[in-house]
Amino acid sequence: MGNVPKDVQRAWNVVAAYLNRRKELSFHIDPWNELENGKEERKYTLNTTDGSVKIVAAESWEGLK
Repeated sequence: MGNVPKDVQRAWNVVAAYLNRRKELSFHIDPWNELENGKEERKYTLNTTDGSVKIVAAESWEGLK
Protein backbone atom coordinates (compact mmCIF):
# COMPACT_ATOMS: atom_id res chain seq x y z
CA MET A 1 0.00 0.00 0.00
CA GLY A 2 1.28 3.48 -0.80
CA ASN A 3 1.37 6.58 1.36
CA VAL A 4 -2.28 6.75 2.34
CA PRO A 5 -3.11 9.69 4.63
CA LYS A 6 -4.21 8.48 8.06
CA ASP A 7 -7.62 10.17 7.86
CA VAL A 8 -8.29 8.52 4.49
CA GLN A 9 -7.35 5.11 5.87
CA ARG A 10 -9.60 5.63 8.91
CA ALA A 11 -12.52 6.58 6.64
CA TRP A 12 -11.96 3.52 4.46
CA ASN A 13 -11.79 1.30 7.56
CA VAL A 14 -15.26 2.56 8.59
CA VAL A 15 -16.64 1.74 5.13
CA ALA A 16 -14.97 -1.68 5.11
CA ALA A 17 -16.30 -2.49 8.60
CA TYR A 18 -19.83 -1.70 7.41
CA LEU A 19 -19.51 -3.75 4.24
CA ASN A 20 -18.04 -6.68 6.14
CA ARG A 21 -21.12 -6.77 8.41
CA ARG A 22 -23.38 -7.12 5.37
CA LYS A 23 -22.61 -10.74 4.49
CA GLU A 24 -25.43 -10.83 1.93
CA LEU A 25 -23.71 -8.15 -0.18
CA SER A 26 -20.65 -8.48 -2.39
CA PHE A 27 -19.15 -5.23 -3.66
CA HIS A 28 -16.80 -4.11 -6.39
CA ILE A 29 -15.35 -0.64 -6.97
CA ASP A 30 -15.32 0.97 -10.42
CA PRO A 31 -13.14 4.07 -10.94
CA TRP A 32 -14.20 6.51 -13.67
CA ASN A 33 -13.75 10.07 -14.79
CA GLU A 34 -16.50 12.62 -15.30
CA LEU A 35 -16.14 15.81 -17.30
CA GLU A 36 -18.09 18.60 -15.65
CA ASN A 37 -17.83 22.27 -16.55
CA GLY A 38 -14.70 21.53 -18.56
CA LYS A 39 -12.97 19.91 -15.59
CA GLU A 40 -12.28 16.22 -15.24
CA GLU A 41 -13.10 14.74 -11.84
CA ARG A 42 -12.13 11.29 -10.59
CA LYS A 43 -15.08 9.37 -9.14
CA TYR A 44 -15.68 5.89 -7.86
CA THR A 45 -18.79 3.78 -7.85
CA LEU A 46 -19.22 1.08 -5.23
CA ASN A 47 -21.75 -1.45 -6.49
CA THR A 48 -23.19 -4.64 -5.11
CA THR A 49 -22.65 -7.48 -7.52
CA ASP A 50 -26.43 -7.98 -7.73
CA GLY A 51 -26.99 -4.29 -8.55
CA SER A 52 -29.19 -3.59 -5.52
CA VAL A 53 -26.92 -0.91 -3.99
CA LYS A 54 -24.85 1.77 -5.74
CA ILE A 55 -22.76 4.39 -3.93
CA VAL A 56 -20.92 7.11 -5.86
CA ALA A 57 -17.90 8.75 -4.25
CA ALA A 58 -16.42 11.94 -5.69
CA GLU A 59 -13.42 14.13 -4.91
CA SER A 60 -15.59 17.22 -4.55
CA TRP A 61 -18.91 17.48 -2.77
CA GLU A 62 -19.58 21.15 -3.51
CA GLY A 63 -23.28 21.77 -3.95
CA LEU A 64 -24.24 18.40 -2.50
CA LYS A 65 -26.00 17.94 0.81
